[in-house]
Amino acid sequence: MLEGSSGKEAFHEYCRKFVTLFELDLCFWPPVQTVNFLIVPPKYRVIYVMIAMFFYNTVLTYVKHNL
Repeated sequence: MLEGSSGKEAFHEYCRKFVTLFELDLCFWPPVQTVNFLIVPPKYRVIYVMIAMFFYNTVLTYVKHNL
């Protein structure tokens, strides 16, 4: 909607990309958080997750504009 599309167009895009994004979430975040809590020292956990989020957001941007 912020890009000038109507609510109907935004909903259509959401429906079209939901499964892809949900699968991406399920493949990305559980391993990231497993490493986070098992290996990363507590004082570095926030930094580790922020780095992971940077890469995740890059992939989300790709999905948004190319699928």
